[in-house]
Amino acid sequence: MPLSLSMDGFASIIRSLDDMLKQIEALPLEMYNQTEDWQTQDVHFKRPYTKMVDAHTVETIVWPRGRRRQAGYQGRAHRGRRARKVQRLSAKPTRKYVRKKVRRSRLIASQRPLLRPFLYDMLVDRMNRVLETVKWH
Repeated sequence: MPLSLSMDGFASIIRSLDDMLKQIEALPLEMYNQTEDWQTQDVHFKRPYTKMVDAHTVETIVWPRGRRRQAGYQGRAHRGRRARKVQRLSAKPTRKYVRKKVRRSRLIASQRPLLRPFLYDMLVDRMNRVLETVKWH
């Protein structure tokens, strides 16, 4: 006695799976866009850095925004400029503009983390919204 099995509506299942695959293939691009938007809108970077590592991975780098220096620091552009100019103009520098030895200041390490927790939570919320766009039917 032969046994035959058939499935009705198989074409609609294939269509549904194809639609889900298209949505999944579009996810990395949407992740890339949301990561860039997160950096510009939430982290306030003027030039965000985001790259696609492979077909399923998006990478971004969070740079330190500022550094504090110890007291007594003079900016590199202003240090010694006038003394050099006076030395070029005269053979013997005047006592007023004699070059002083400037101690280099060290950077003060901040205790605040580079990526603060609330910014990370905002990124997680954005990525969850991206995942909610995929319809599983």
